[in-house]
Amino acid sequence: MTSELRQPNRQSSVLPPDTVTSPNRGIGRKANGFRRGTSASSRRRTVRAMFIVFPAVLILSVTISSAGALTRAGRRKAVPQPPVITETFNPVIGCNPNTTIGQEGCGEHRVLADDARLNADIKVVFGLLSGKVARRDFVIAQTTWLTYRRADCKSQSAPYQGGTEQPVVYVYCLGTDDISRRQELKEFYQGLTRGLDKVPKFP
Repeated sequence: MTSELRQPNRQSSVLPPDTVTSPNRGIGRKANGFRRGTSASSRRRTVRAMFIVFPAVLILSVTISSAGALTRAGRRKAVPQPPVITETFNPVIGCNPNTTIGQEGCGEHRVLADDARLNADIKVVFGLLSGKVARRDFVIAQTTWLTYRRADCKSQSAPYQGGTEQPVVYVYCLGTDDISRRQELKEFYQGLTRGLDKVPKFP
């Protein structure tokens, strides 16, 4: 008698698209974005976390964007300003040509007066320049000159390093360089105003 072997019926392995599998819970369907079996308290914690994290990320993104916009606006509005020469003589030593420290004080008073005149010259020349590029280049040139003046006077006073004459030589060198720079600016001023009818007076 021939025995017939029946093949067991097998269900399709294709599951509905909204069905999820779990190694612990088997097959279940999603409910409102959560797996079946998820506790209500867990769902509430997840929802609260979403409401906390998403606004925080949004606020951070807006803050970063605003900061970048303000930085770019600040760069666009930046306008070159005439440089101002300042010194570190504080307090200024009293002038007395009969003593070494008094001579240093006389030099400091002289430099401060020369600086004031030079600052006035710089302001006039700066006002005659047209365009941001020309003014920016002038500021760079003046800043570079100040660096040169400092190095020049340190070099000239270096042989007196450690002695009382060193600060005297240094401060008088500053005054001499101020005078030279004023002459250069005067020539620059004359070139800028040549052929013009109304021009500001050079200090």
